[in-house]
Amino acid sequence: MTSNSERYKCPCGGTYEFDIKTQMLKCPFCDSVISQEEYDAMAAQKLAESNIDIKNGATRMDTDPETGEMIQEGQQETYVCNSCGGEITPALTSISEKCPFCDSPIVLSGKISDAQPDIIIPFKFDQKKVQEAYSKHIATKHFVPRSFNAEARKKEIQGIYVPFWLLSCKADGDVNLDCQKITRRRNGDQEITEHEHYDVYRKSHMEFNDLPADASKEMDDDLMDSIEPFNTKEALAFKTAYVSGFSATKYDVGVEESYPRFEKRMRETFVKTIIDKSVKGYDKVDVIDSHVDFSDRSIKYAMFPVWIIRNKWDGKDFIFAVNGQTGKLVGNLPTDWGRMFTSAGIWSVAASALCVPGAKFLMENSDWTSAGIIGFLVGLVLSFIVHFVMVSGNTSVADATEADGYLEQESFSNSVENDKYSRTERQVRTISTSAK
Repeated sequence: MTSNSERYKCPCGGTYEFDIKTQMLKCPFCDSVISQEEYDAMAAQKLAESNIDIKNGATRMDTDPETGEMIQEGQQETYVCNSCGGEITPALTSISEKCPFCDSPIVLSGKISDAQPDIIIPFKFDQKKVQEAYSKHIATKHFVPRSFNAEARKKEIQGIYVPFWLLSCKADGDVNLDCQKITRRRNGDQEITEHEHYDVYRKSHMEFNDLPADASKEMDDDLMDSIEPFNTKEALAFKTAYVSGFSATKYDVGVEESYPRFEKRMRETFVKTIIDKSVKGYDKVDVIDSHVDFSDRSIKYAMFPVWIIRNKWDGKDFIFAVNGQTGKLVGNLPTDWGRMFTSAGIWSVAASALCVPGAKFLMENSDWTSAGIIGFLVGLVLSFIVHFVMVSGNTSVADATEADGYLEQESFSNSVENDKYSRTERQVRTISTSAK
């Protein structure tokens, strides 16, 4: 038998868990609070005095309980909880969870040692605040099915430490742009538009710091992108105490697999930053081509706090995520399209009542029938546009395409700037007398 998991035992017999409010270890039975450093010192003293490891919370079984065969490294492992004796078979990627029999928090430290995170951001928002934010989120959205609202309380909320790769690097490259200065003037019954084209070239440098990519296959990438940003300036050196009482998984997506996601976001921001910061005085900017090289890459392995809310409705799973550091909540809600279209139709009548007189006023020579038709169509279109904007707020999950929040703004510089006049294009449009 080999012990490679931890249960932070309190002298009263309870088990310490990380407490979000105090940011320390707290026993739920006697309410005693202790820091990680104090606990480590107490555990070391106890071990020195009696050779008893008070962090031992579960023991890995060396043989399969059914077949009796030796368990090989990398196979699904079974543990025996030292509190209740129950057998636990955690997921291969799990490094922290609770015993399903006695609810004791167990940290599988043997798995952590295989891939020790560099930093961790502890939970700052507790489950009560997450519940309140979730209820408020649903209440403020439009045309969510009433049955979904009624069943919104029947959900599972779980605090999980999600593994992330953080990339810091330098970016050097260039971009070719077609930029235009557009002028319009009138000459009699003609409107003349001139497009002056310039070939614009920039060679630039910038740096990115702690750009994240979740390293768990279980977590939806778009969902994790949508709860950004995480403030890594508040990150702490990783210690197992922070994950006690929460679920935690180690990475199963390698850093090499994450590079395409990193580079996609940085390339987009590279070009956008050049345009925003150094291409001025033009009315239109089109990207012709660009090239970016990344160097001095450094990687951190991090654990970030995420609350996952799972809600099943109408046979479908609706999953929401809450940033455990900032409280940002994202997730896609269902829409009652019947109610939405009915409401849009009703409001189109009210909008038409305002649009018809306006159409009659603008169409001086028209009759009321023509003005009524035009006014009704305009009111209908406006009503539906407003309603579609309202339900667009029900969807808040999207993949991240930029890395603006991780760009070191002061690192930006241009080594070459070249703006060269190319050509002028002229467009002439005849203006009718009534439009003058």
